[in-house]
Amino acid sequence: MTADLSSHADLITQLRSRVEAMAASAVQERDGLRAERDQVVQERDGLRAERDQVVQERDGLRAERDQVLQERDGLRAERDQVVQERDGLKAERDRVMKAFLHVFPYGFYAEVRPDLSDRTNEERAIHFVCHGINEGVSLEYSRLCASLAASHDDECKPLVARLNELEALVSQYSARLSVVQDLFVRLSMEKRGS
Repeated sequence: MTADLSSHADLITQLRSRVEAMAASAVQERDGLRAERDQVVQERDGLRAERDQVVQERDGLRAERDQVLQERDGLRAERDQVVQERDGLKAERDRVMKAFLHVFPYGFYAEVRPDLSDRTNEERAIHFVCHGINEGVSLEYSRLCASLAASHDDECKPLVARLNELEALVSQYSARLSVVQDLFVRLSMEKRGS
């Protein structure tokens, strides 16, 4: 029976050793899992922080995009207004040009500029606007009247009235053209600044 007790005691010792080894292994495994869990939690927290940063950047970019869209819409509205004004000025310019061609002293200009004899009356009038006026060709009242008095004295008064209308129309056209040019320059500067 002592032998039995001794073998039981050995068996219990072996079992105890195994249980202690298993307990030690379980503690090690538990500690390893806790360490892994802590690492996963840290990675999760890092990913959450990155996600929050990305969300903030996304929201900032959306706000910038919305601001750019607002500016674009404002510029489009301004462009549309400038286009309307430009179209109005073009229509007005066409009316002024029609009136100008109606009252332009073609015969007198042909006498002053005989080098344009092969051109049509409309081409002569356009030449005066583009070149003649800058080259010092004068369509002054006194000069026109002297020329007309020599050939057509009774036609002088209506021509003078027409010239006064023409000068007023040309002045108005020039002033409005300056306004349009200023608007286009301003719009171009604003687009470049954006």
